[in-house]
Amino acid sequence: MDSFGEQIDEFSKNEKALVYPWIDEGTCPACRVGEENLYDKPRSFGIYTDGGYADHVSVPSYRYLVKIGDGMDRDTTKNANLKPDDNVVIVGIGGLGLMAIQLACL
Repeated sequence: MDSFGEQIDEFSKNEKALVYPWIDEGTCPACRVGEENLYDKPRSFGIYTDGGYADHVSVPSYRYLVKIGDGMDRDTTKNANLKPDDNVVIVGIGGLGLMAIQLACL
């Protein structure tokens, strides 16, 4: 992260994070129960909003960020050499997500 637009304690500058792609406005019924992916007017990164493959993206709130440890660099998330018992995060269970699950199980 390069900079912050709001005062937060959960993250610090240059800390590595993954971005949760489903962006909501927080007041619709789906958003209020934590189902932003079902938002009536979707703004997800890479689909409805630019930023899916961007090096930098403006994220409206820190609640869309997930910390990744210091031991993992950005290239590792792209070219994972998985070993048995490694943890994997796959966002989305569409066609590509299902394929990613199959590949992760090999």
